[in-house]
Parts: sequence; structure tokens; C-alpha cells
Amino acid sequence: MREVAGTTRCKASILEASRARTVAVSGKFLDETGIPHQAWRVSDRPRVAAPPPKPLLIYDGDCRFCSLWIKRWKQTTGNAVDYLPLQDDQLSARFPEIPRSSFENAVHLIEADGRTCCGAEAAFAALSKAPGAGRLLWLYGKSPLFAGLSELIYRFVAGHRGLCSWLTRIGWGTHVERPSHCLTRWLFL
Repeated sequence: MREVAGTTRCKASILEASRARTVAVSGKFLDETGIPHQAWRVSDRPRVAAPPPKPLLIYDGDCRFCSLWIKRWKQTTGNAVDYLPLQDDQLSARFPEIPRSSFENAVHLIEADGRTCCGAEAAFAALSKAPGAGRLLWLYGKSPLFAGLSELIYRFVAGHRGLCSWLTRIGWGTHVERPSHCLTRWLFL
């Protein structure tokens, strides 16, 4: 798959899938590359026809690194976000607008209104559902430099999950969830 300026591979694959719909609807492309104008923006991405009732983050359930951090994110976001591994049998049937290869390249967030995003933006958007945690998503939307750097770091981590998993085990151990301090409270309170 070719890289498109200003997009990650997952965004490019969504764009490739939506290109046929763009031609069918408008009869022409808006720029010489065949990509609709500003297609990297959230508002221009394809929406899913049958959105979930609340935001849904799709991740690689076979990836140890991903699964570890999803546990932490579940704890952070509480019931505001649902999580689904891409290995789920119903995934392609539920969201035919997004190609399987796109799900394999990066995490995807599908909002309750049908909007989609992927990569670092999806991570920031999912985490922004926690109370008081929207600063990174706001910065991502306001600063092209921060957005580009975030996507670059995301691609590095996605390409080196074994190394990042090892570094996570060194830094946090095998459990990355926030400590509950239950034993300390029980002993001293």
C-alpha cells in the first residue's frame, strides 16, 4: 500500500476503500493524487453505517503489548468505551466499510455517531472519554506537529511491539493497571 502524505497506513487503507465510493458519488477526484481534499481529517473519513451504541476501540488481541495496555485503558475509561479484539469473528460483518488490513495496521476507534479514526488519534480519542483526559486529543487536533510526531511514534511502537512489550515489563512489570492500594487501606484504615 502506498503512503499518502499526511496519513498513516491505516488512514490510507480506509481512503483506498472509500475511493470507489467517492468516484461513484462525485464522479471525480478533488486532487491529482485521487485522494479527496483533506481526506486525513476526521470529518472526511468514511462513517460506518451501523455504529456501536458507545465508542468502540478495536485492537490486536493477539499482541501482548496491546492487550497489556488495553487493560490499563479499560481501567482509565471505565464504561465510556467498549473494547473489541480484531480477531472477533463478527468484526468484518459489523463494519464492512473498514478493510481488515486497516484493522491489522493500527487500533481503530468507532464513535457512536459512526465517525472513525485510527492510530495515535484513536488512542487519544479513546482516552479522552475519561474525565479530564482530553488534552492530548485537543493538542492532536490543534497542532499538526504534535499530530505528526504522535503518528510517527505510534508507527514506531506498532512496528516494534516486541521491544515495547519488553520495555513495558521492565518499567511496569506484567500488570500495567493502576494500583488499587487495597491492602494498604485494609491494613491502615
